[in-house]
Amino acid sequence: MVVQAAILIIATVLTVTAGYLARRSDRDPAARPAFLLAWSALLSGFVSYALLTYLSLLGVDAATAQEMGLGGNIALRGMAGCLLAAGSAVYLWLFVRGKGLRRAIARLLPAPQAERWDQTTPWREQIRGFDPDSIAHAFGLGAVQLLFFQTLTDFVIAGGQAGLAAAGLDQTEVVLSSAFTAILLLSGTLAGVGLRQDRDWRQVLIRLGLRPPTTNELVAGTGMAVVLLAFQFCAGSVWMMLAPQDVFDQQTQLSQAIAGSVTSLLAAFLVALFSSVGEEIAFRGALQPVAGLWPTAALFALTHVQYQFTPALLIILAVGVVLGWTRQHYGTAAAIATHFLYNFSLLALAAAASQLIGQ
Repeated sequence: MVVQAAILIIATVLTVTAGYLARRSDRDPAARPAFLLAWSALLSGFVSYALLTYLSLLGVDAATAQEMGLGGNIALRGMAGCLLAAGSAVYLWLFVRGKGLRRAIARLLPAPQAERWDQTTPWREQIRGFDPDSIAHAFGLGAVQLLFFQTLTDFVIAGGQAGLAAAGLDQTEVVLSSAFTAILLLSGTLAGVGLRQDRDWRQVLIRLGLRPPTTNELVAGTGMAVVLLAFQFCAGSVWMMLAPQDVFDQQTQLSQAIAGSVTSLLAAFLVALFSSVGEEIAFRGALQPVAGLWPTAALFALTHVQYQFTPALLIILAVGVVLGWTRQHYGTAAAIATHFLYNFSLLALAAAASQLIGQ
């Protein structure tokens, strides 16, 4: 866990630095070389992490690999993961460095609009659009794609859901990992939207769609959480009935491993809190006004690609759409409430079941 924490801290520092310099580059072109250096360091760290993971697996013999649940073809998977990381880094460098890729992607996203937000602007009108000429927008969209490629690379090297689940998940590690990830998302978001540069705290909160929620907004957030839980139950039940039991177990073992590692209500509360605050402020607060509801929901689902293209991933896509709709109509605070209640309910049920089995 110490190594993982150190990696997340380094990634956070590089992300904040790149976000700060990206925002500054939009106002001062002289800052762009420094931003590209920070972005290069972040991508180099991504590739280096994949390579180190690969090298650490080379010394594992077949018997140990079987005992650890790593399966076969470790070297081949590691090489594939390294090649994927290197190719992704090249693509992300080109995406941020030049405007050609961004202009092509911009056709799928809302057109840029003049910023005219204040505290009275209706939630659904808080659309900024994607500006392919903006370095800050390039960084934001590039950083989300980097999250996706990082998850995909880990998935490939580990050997799929079975490998990730077999790695073993400790409750303390899950809580700390959620906390560090939330810090990375929040600090990178605040740097990218210009905190203490061209925006003060009040302006940043307006930009992120954050203010103390009204009673109606909290009620709406709670209601949407109930809708999501009902959808989760129905979709999971249908999939369980349609799929053979071994296929269902294989494709849901990672989510079962994560939920099974949370055995107390306090841990469930903390994991739900960290994930909801970090992900909602980054995705629905910062990204959605730029990329739009559906693209943001798709990117949100892709960052959970470890669930493969299974009903679990489709459920996450639906969750992203509902959270985006909630942010659009009731604000980011309501979306955080929805996300928190949804995650906490599922984790609390898993913790309660774990305690009953342990008695």
